[in-house]
Amino acid sequence: MFINHDHRIAFLHIPKCAGTTVRRPLEPLNQWEAAGPPWRREHPELGLLDFAHLPLAVLRDFFPGAFASVVEYRSFALVRDPYSRFASSVSERIRWNGGALLARLSRAELKKSLDTSIGYLSRQDSSLCCLPPGYIHFQRQRDYIVLDGEPVVDAVYPVERVARLREKLSACLGADGVKLTESAPSARQVNAALMYRYEGLRRTHRVVAPLMARLRRVLPAPTSRRIDDWMYVHRDEGARSLFDSDHVRDFVSSYYADDLALYARVVRASGGEREP
Repeated sequence: MFINHDHRIAFLHIPKCAGTTVRRPLEPLNQWEAAGPPWRREHPELGLLDFAHLPLAVLRDFFPGAFASVVEYRSFALVRDPYSRFASSVSERIRWNGGALLARLSRAELKKSLDTSIGYLSRQDSSLCCLPPGYIHFQRQRDYIVLDGEPVVDAVYPVERVARLREKLSACLGADGVKLTESAPSARQVNAALMYRYEGLRRTHRVVAPLMARLRRVLPAPTSRRIDDWMYVHRDEGARSLFDSDHVRDFVSSYYADDLALYARVVRASGGEREP
């Protein structure tokens, strides 16, 4: 969540939608009084709350000043294909639930976490306006864009157009906006989810990880990158058969039906093509 009163703009940070690449460089300019860090902390009425990812209903009911700014100012958000976002949300839950690295998990452990997430979400009341912090990354994207059937956010971009959004925000921020375009990290650098390419490497993680850490300090950067490319694959490749299974796709199609429609509309409005 980002609000700048001087320039009258707001950014709604939808979890697992590349929002960190936008919000993090802007943090020195964030004038929202409840902004982090820390972003996860206690709220007197709601308990432990993730202040970075507050749906519109929570803003309206518990942060009326911030909600008024979102309504009155120029507001922005990023949305993502719900299928790939769900896979990223599962990875994020694994990271927060005990700090385990995705690379250390076997396929059986990953499948168990995946099934646990689906089971939990399937049991929740569809009217629940905010999932708890451990599951906030599964919050429906529509909850940050639409409230009571009416769109609230002015400008919504697909994650494939994040560079265009950064340019727009930079223009709105004037001289301050230069910091955003200059310091924005790549999508691979932020919240990357990597798995070992080979099961043998995963089983010997306690040996491999410290060894690689030492080698990176002495090897040229291009050599380190080549070794990483041999050792690791992105989650979307390493666990494709799990996340592309009929069971998972049927769940996403049902649970995130409104998000699928929202994402399709946003992609059509943006022209549909990816940025170079």
